[in-house]
Amino acid sequence: MLLCRSREQNTTCNTPNRDGSQFCQHCGRPLQNALYVHNAGMQVGRYRILRLIDHGSFGAVYEAEVMARPDVHVALKESLDPENIPEFATEFAVIYRLRHPNLPRYYEMFEHAGAGFLVMDFVYGQSLYAIMKRQNGPISEQMVFGYADQISEVLTYLHSHSPPVIHRDIKPQNVLLTSEGQVKLVDFGLVKQGQAIVQGTARAGTLFYAPPEQWLGGTDTRSDIYSFGATLYHLLTGRQPPPGIHRYRSSPDPLQPPAAINPRVTSALSAVVMRAMHLDPARRFFSISDMHQALLDARRRAVSTRPLVATPAEAPRPKPATSQLVSRLGVTRPLDAA
Repeated sequence: MLLCRSREQNTTCNTPNRDGSQFCQHCGRPLQNALYVHNAGMQVGRYRILRLIDHGSFGAVYEAEVMARPDVHVALKESLDPENIPEFATEFAVIYRLRHPNLPRYYEMFEHAGAGFLVMDFVYGQSLYAIMKRQNGPISEQMVFGYADQISEVLTYLHSHSPPVIHRDIKPQNVLLTSEGQVKLVDFGLVKQGQAIVQGTARAGTLFYAPPEQWLGGTDTRSDIYSFGATLYHLLTGRQPPPGIHRYRSSPDPLQPPAAINPRVTSALSAVVMRAMHLDPARRFFSISDMHQALLDARRRAVSTRPLVATPAEAPRPKPATSQLVSRLGVTRPLDAA
C-alpha cells in the first residue's frame, strides 16, 4: 500500500493507494515520494500484519499476530530508513531491559527487506489524544491528576537509571489508556541514555511538545519534564501549546497559562505546568520527583478548595467518568508465554 505524502495548506494527503499506482487517487499528485506500508496479511519475519496502527515520516507501527500463536498479538514498529538500522539496534539494547507496569515489554529487533523492526506488547486501549478528540475538548482536571501520577511514576523509573533513560517524545498520542485505566507510555523511537543519542536531534520529538534545547542540540532529563508539562497543557486546555522553538524565538512568550484558557483549571496546577514548560531548563523542576511532588500538592489543594455539591437521595448517581473513556477491550497475553 502506498500512502500519499503530498502536502497542501499544511496538511498531508495520507490517502492509501494500491501498490504500483503512479498518481494519488484522491489528490492526483505523483506518488514518487509516497510512503510504502505493508498490507494486511503480509508476513514480516515470524509475524503476520493485521493492520496499520500509525505512521510518520520515518516509520510505521502495525498490529500483528505471531504466526505460530495467532492468539498472541504484538505491535511491530518499522524504521523505513536502512541507515537507521544500527541506531534501531542501539535503541533496542536500551529498552529491552526496561520493566515497569506503565511500559510495554519489548521482545526483539530484526531486519526484514532492508527495514528494521522492533517487537513489543500490543496495548489494547486508546491514546489520551484520541480521548480528547472524541469528547471534543479538554480532559477534566481530576482525570488529568490521575494520568499525571502514573506518568510521573514511569518517568521517575526511567530517569533513575544510570545513566538516565530519556524518552524525548512524550505527547498525548504516546500515552495510552487501557480498559483498566492503566497508563502505558509508548514509542521509545527517540530514546536517549546518557550521552548516547539513539536518533539525531533533527528528528527528535514532536514540534508542539519538544523543548527548544531538543532542536538546538542537547537534552537531559529536564527535556522530558518540559514535554510532560506540554502534554498536561494540551490535556487541560484542549489546545496544543505553541512549539518550544517558536517560543524561544518570540518576544513576548506566546504561552498562556492553562487557567487563562480553561477557567476550570486550578491556579496551583496551572503553575506546575508553566514551571515545567519554562524555556530555561535551569528554571524547570530539578527532577521528575520534584514535579511529581508539586503535582500531588496541587491535587491536595484542588480537593480542599473544591465546592461540595449535595446529590439528592432520589436522583440517580452519574456513572464514573472513566466508564466513558474506554471501550470494551481485552488484554493480550505476553509474547514470552508463546
